[in-house]
Amino acid sequence: MRSRAPVFPERARHRGHHRAPAAADSRPPRVEPTATSPEALREEVERSRVKLGETVEALAAETAVKARTQEKAAKQAAAEGIVKQIQGVGH
Repeated sequence: MRSRAPVFPERARHRGHHRAPAAADSRPPRVEPTATSPEALREEVERSRVKLGETVEALAAETAVKARTQEKAAKQAAAEGIVKQIQGVGH
């Protein structure tokens, strides 16, 4: 049996072979608490909650804008289709 030469990524691309990228660790990095007292820990948790809430609000607003844009585009496309149908009837 003949052994094959190792496949090098730069050569593999030319032959239609693609090497999958290494799987990224999907777990968030572990962050050790920086608070030195229970009260400091509570304050840190509260700051984190506020920041998380702001992030959620920003994402929700972005999603709402995308949804409204998609809805408007769909209505515009439907209106253009109706206009084309009406124009086709008159010819």
